[in-house]
Amino acid sequence: MRKIIPAVLEKNPSEFRKRLKIAESLSSRIQVDVADGKFVRNRTIGIEELSRIKPKSKIEFHLMVKNPEKYIEALSKNADIIAVHCEIPNFEKYVKGKVRAAAINPQTSIKKLLPVIKKIKKVIVLTVHPGKQGNRFIPAALGKIKQIKKLSKNIIIQVDGGINEKTIKLAEKAGADEFVVGHAIVKSNNPKKAYEKLKIMT
Repeated sequence: MRKIIPAVLEKNPSEFRKRLKIAESLSSRIQVDVADGKFVRNRTIGIEELSRIKPKSKIEFHLMVKNPEKYIEALSKNADIIAVHCEIPNFEKYVKGKVRAAAINPQTSIKKLLPVIKKIKKVIVLTVHPGKQGNRFIPAALGKIKQIKKLSKNIIIQVDGGINEKTIKLAEKAGADEFVVGHAIVKSNNPKKAYEKLKIMT
């Protein structure tokens, strides 16, 4: 069975709570995407709303933000793990405590990960230009998976962005360990059916 992690990315608080409830009903581990409108164009719900989450599932916070300090401070209490982007200046200084993951955009060289590769638990390989769910899948980004595994054999690699029944097979073949799925699950007419279908290896 594939390890599917449902993802929630919302700017409207009521929609966020609705999507979060769906995600938590499906999996013991979920991802909450956080965007500040600066690192990416989109903006999600803010720190105040995020800090009120009372998680039923283990939460991975994916910070698509330019200045993560205040987010890390506010969200660490409810986080199982936090990911920061390797594209932000001096990102390696944030890798401590709950920050045990790094995210990398499609156009970014894996050389950016070198300062932290021995300190982190996982890498999120973005297979879309980040910021909103439903963006176009970028197959070329999958080439990073083997390159990263050569740097660290024990690293967990998530693939995040544009994952559906077709693209998940490509990501799996490339060597991904976990699959973050947003739009194809939480915005489908039958999230449970969509989730279960993606879990089955065919």
